[in-house]
Amino acid sequence: MTPGSLRDRAYRYNTLGFYAEESYHPWRRLTLNLGLRYEFITVPDEVNSHGAALRDVQHDAQGTLGPPFRNMSLRNFSPRFSFAWDVNGNGKTAIRGGFGELYDIGVFGMSEVLATNGTPPFSSFSSVGTPSTFTLPLSIPPSALGKTLRIMDYNMKQPHMLHYNLTVERELPWRVGLSLGYTGSRGINLMQLKEGNPTIPQVLSDGRKYWTGTDPRVNPNWGAVEFHTAGGNSWYNALQFELNKHLSQGLQFQSSYTWSKLIDETQGQTGVENTVGSIFGVDPNNRQIDRGPANFDVRHKWQFSAIYQLPKLFTDRGLSALFNDWRASSILSVQSGYPFTPALRTNRSRAGVNAGGAGNGGSNIDRPNLVPGRDKKSIILGGPNRYFDPTAFTLQDAGFLGTSGRNFLTGPGSRNLDFSLAKNFPVKRLGKSGALEFRGEFFNVLNHANFAMTDTFRQVFAGAANGEAPLPTAGVITTTGSNRSRQIQFALKLLF
Repeated sequence: MTPGSLRDRAYRYNTLGFYAEESYHPWRRLTLNLGLRYEFITVPDEVNSHGAALRDVQHDAQGTLGPPFRNMSLRNFSPRFSFAWDVNGNGKTAIRGGFGELYDIGVFGMSEVLATNGTPPFSSFSSVGTPSTFTLPLSIPPSALGKTLRIMDYNMKQPHMLHYNLTVERELPWRVGLSLGYTGSRGINLMQLKEGNPTIPQVLSDGRKYWTGTDPRVNPNWGAVEFHTAGGNSWYNALQFELNKHLSQGLQFQSSYTWSKLIDETQGQTGVENTVGSIFGVDPNNRQIDRGPANFDVRHKWQFSAIYQLPKLFTDRGLSALFNDWRASSILSVQSGYPFTPALRTNRSRAGVNAGGAGNGGSNIDRPNLVPGRDKKSIILGGPNRYFDPTAFTLQDAGFLGTSGRNFLTGPGSRNLDFSLAKNFPVKRLGKSGALEFRGEFFNVLNHANFAMTDTFRQVFAGAANGEAPLPTAGVITTTGSNRSRQIQFALKLLF
């Protein structure tokens, strides 16, 4: 951060929301629900008069005092519609559907925190390449001093989403219910980080972009600009299957499976939101090149939970008190892995996005070339020692973008089974329902190792020289996920 920059800010704003809804019954078996919501915010005001914005990122040479952005919420009219149809009139088959336009207000908090550190005239950064020798005090050339910014888009759009779903539900024998549904959404103007002051490359005769490393930026008054804007899009589609049995004959269970696909063009407000892909796109002027599976896309997810009251095996009073009335329960979770992007450690393209990776989004923005003929199926090897084959990639020539896509590989999936046994021992002195409950709980009872990806795992090349070999750490998994190894705990609870 440039010496003399101010970091303290205090923003205040208000939200106001109004809604109306009505239900109609045009037929006895059909219900229609109609609604309209209107919700907006007041523009955040910096109470110490330290608010500012670079209102025209392509031309302005200095910040303008005032709010960080214009009010984009004044047209937030949000219609809702849904219906429920009892097909046969007997309550056994139902079709439900709905649509809504949803606005996300007050979503920019983290962007305000980060932009506070780099919005002129109150604060800025100075980014320079790592020198061959490092001495103190650090010498920053005048051409770089205070030229790197973090700002919010003064003309930011309103993030919103179109959501829609259709479900068929059927009651089956033995108190079993079946549900089959489709749900989807279309995210528009999602919060996104991008390079706000890109360099201007040469365009070769074959249409490829080429950067020399000394290319001018669109706004010559500034260097790299970490631009917090609402410019992302997403597309989500899912089929959902659910089977549930209400408690009868000592058994209750629920099984749900989702097959889905989520595509976006990068989204988020800070680099730490994702460790296996850059939150920045490689080319801020070509969103298509960064369109791919979202960082949190999960194609397959199955969850099964059950409770079973074990049958009474003994009639003897002493044995019955000890061995009868036990209940077992379990939760099984199985899902496919999250996508990740093979990357380079350095700014091989020389495009200067996010100051070549020196800012909030990390250094691993550029992607390598994909070897012709290689595809996802042949690249993924599985296992922690070498999960993917790094020889499926080559280091592109300096000044060019790589040909491999964003998030086109999928990481390891996860499986987890939790199990418990419980029994209540009646204690009459504690009242009619008084009891001492004993529980034995087994988390990850199969002790299954669920592997996790890291930033180092996806780095394929250092990106320093032509013909270099892949990094020895590429594709090597060194850690497990959020679930731990098997854990067992016992508990006593008094009910009174």
